[in-house]
Amino acid sequence: MAISLDPTTSAERTERLPNTDELTQLLRLLTAERVEALQKREQEKQRTDENRQAELEAVLQAEAIRKAAQDACNHMQDEGRATTPAIGGQVFSDGMVHGFCLRCHKSFKPFPASEEHRTNGVRFIRVPLE
Repeated sequence: MAISLDPTTSAERTERLPNTDELTQLLRLLTAERVEALQKREQEKQRTDENRQAELEAVLQAEAIRKAAQDACNHMQDEGRATTPAIGGQVFSDGMVHGFCLRCHKSFKPFPASEEHRTNGVRFIRVPLE
């Protein structure tokens, strides 16, 4: 059996334990901090969801405006030359002409390129509509 040479008694060596009121106060403080953190996280999530919904609505509205403009476009130049189409295009490596309106940027269904398209490129053309 070991003999302790420490002159203090065991009661003096033990630290004072917090009483019930102190523990209750500490618990309330920790709980309040946790609740505040959870509320803040929920507010941030709600703000993110609202922003995402607003972005989606803006994209859908822009798409609707673009579609309406394309539907209203006659795909002709406005410079008093009503017979000149405003449709250009490019011959892709697949041998097809991919046409689009220079005014409203509507893409048209690709069609086979002629020899003239392959040699001279694609200028204002009449595209077979869908």
